[in-house]
Amino acid sequence: LYDEANAKFNQALQYTSTKHVFYSRGIAFFEKFKQEGKPEFMEQAKNDWKRAVEINPNFPQPLFHLGYHEFHSGNFKEAIEYFKESIKWDNNEGLSSESYKFAGIAAYYLKDDTEAIDLMSQAYKRGARGVAKYLGGLLLTKHRYEEALPCLEEASKENPGDKEVYASLVTAYRRLNMFERAIE
Repeated sequence: LYDEANAKFNQALQYTSTKHVFYSRGIAFFEKFKQEGKPEFMEQAKNDWKRAVEINPNFPQPLFHLGYHEFHSGNFKEAIEYFKESIKWDNNEGLSSESYKFAGIAAYYLKDDTEAIDLMSQAYKRGARGVAKYLGGLLLTKHRYEEALPCLEEASKENPGDKEVYASLVTAYRRLNMFERAIE
């Protein structure tokens, strides 16, 4: 299926070199990489996304995907830069919330707590799933209990069996003198 799609994209590139063709072909190579695990497919995807960005530097989707690849490769500084560029040009709240989330988690891994809190707070405000636990835990370590509490309550709903979230939530309740809630 992806070979067929790539053949069509290659055919399209004979007539036009638009950002959308390069971006879409990059997605097809990325999906093929996920299926087969061959690094050359990921390299081709990255090259196509970079080409799409060369054509139009304010195209958020390939910027996000480049950031996502760097994030999963452990290149957190590079990932943050791509995600920030994606955010700068994005008018799609779904994509920007994910960019904020992954950029915030990358900053967390780089031990830049201030940036991690700023970025994850933006993701949280935009309703990104999976960020509440990280943000709540980080706010808790900074003794920002009132801000941590709603994040941790949401994280406990997202992950009802997560003992780490439960322990953090009990700590926040205790620090805020909400002993009845801590006992529940």
